Amino acid sequence: MASPLKCPAPNCPFLFDPDQVPPGAVIACPRCGLRFTLGPTAPAYPGYGMPPPPPEPEPQSSFREDLFTSVEGSAEKPRAKGIGGEPTAHAKIRPGSHGKYGSLKSILVATGIVSGIGAVGLLLVFLTLYKKSQRPSEETDTELKYPELNLRFKKPASDSGWARHDETLTSFNASLFGYGKGDDANPSASIVGDARRFDHAVRPGDLKERITELLDRHFDNVTESEDPRDDTLCGLPATHFQYRATHKKTGDAITLEIHALANKAIGVWVFAWAAEREFAGYASAFQSLRAGLQIAKAGDVSSEVPTSTKTHRSRSGIFTLKEQDGLWTKQEPATSRDANGTLWLRGTPKSAGGKNKPGTADIVVVEIEPVGDAKDQALDTAKQSLAEGESIIEEIAGEPTGDPAIGELVPATPVTRLKVRYKGADSGVNKLVVFASVDSGSKRVVAYATCPLKDLPYWEQRLMQVVGSLTARSK
Repeated sequence: MASPLKCPAPNCPFLFDPDQVPPGAVIACPRCGLRFTLGPTAPAYPGYGMPPPPPEPEPQSSFREDLFTSVEGSAEKPRAKGIGGEPTAHAKIRPGSHGKYGSLKSILVATGIVSGIGAVGLLLVFLTLYKKSQRPSEETDTELKYPELNLRFKKPASDSGWARHDETLTSFNASLFGYGKGDDANPSASIVGDARRFDHAVRPGDLKERITELLDRHFDNVTESEDPRDDTLCGLPATHFQYRATHKKTGDAITLEIHALANKAIGVWVFAWAAEREFAGYASAFQSLRAGLQIAKAGDVSSEVPTSTKTHRSRSGIFTLKEQDGLWTKQEPATSRDANGTLWLRGTPKSAGGKNKPGTADIVVVEIEPVGDAKDQALDTAKQSLAEGESIIEEIAGEPTGDPAIGELVPATPVTRLKVRYKGADSGVNKLVVFASVDSGSKRVVAYATCPLKDLPYWEQRLMQVVGSLTARSK
């Protein structure tokens, strides 16, 4: 009788009787499920054990096997066959085998598939709802409504020649409408409406920033062909801009007009363009489409931006500063600012981006012993924080420019504005300085603000408002 033959799998202890299986037969181990071919039995040598088993073959499986076969060789797994094609005794599942784990695996795999299908379904539902949320909340055959923006738009008639142009709407990332006239791939005229809600009252700088962003993205060789002028949009005062440019996509020379409106916390823009030689012929059509954009509800409170006054003071409590735009936060003293101050504030622009985004501004308040003229002493104090080098200091006497501050600009204390320029230095070193001073008790309180001079349009009136709010402690 031949010695028992161990299953070739290293971790499987099952022993075969080679007398019952002819050489060359394919055997499936009933314990571990390994399939292998039985070779001729090697002679036994004294002092030697069984010859080493052949290397375990790489398991070959398919999705169907993984899903429906047992981990340990269930009845569904193909059995080794003997002479005549009948399954051998060794291929049968013995009582107490682990075929039940095959069912468990099948259940788990099937459950995973069902879960995956369900997840895909939920994702599709989410995407559908998300896309729907990006569309107008209400639409009829003749009108689009935007309740969140307090706007409505009368769609052009079906026989007007204007058709929706989603490609332009998407490329402009616009929230209202996009229409083209003529060839859909290359319209002869286009118009796009956009609107956005801000967390503050919309200012001219906010409107111009969006215009600059879209001009840079879609057009080359942009030049202003007309000075900005007053116009109307949505029945409210607006600003009209007109440019000549080259369309990046088509390479056509075009005329482009833009209407921009600030309605409390909502900014509205309408871009319309056509080839230079054809623009005049579309002027009335553009005007007709713009007229279809209207405010949905006059005096809608959702367009309002509530303003709140925040008061800043030092530990001594001998002065107060007030702000209304929520741009300012307290800071610790830094080497770039007056370390002798008692209050440090930093202003960070809101809703301003792109390559022309303004930088931050700083306000420092110091409490010093009064010496001589208050304005001269305040100027000397402010100059101590400026960069060293040969500078030209020019006092600004005219009306302030740029964005107005939130709330009324009625300084409690007169302010002085300075332009500080450095010879041969990078333009980023140049500063706008705004300062004021009051006497409170035995101290002179000086408040001064600085920002990059290039950002004067954004900061000038804001700095005037905060610094000008400097007030001595009342007795």
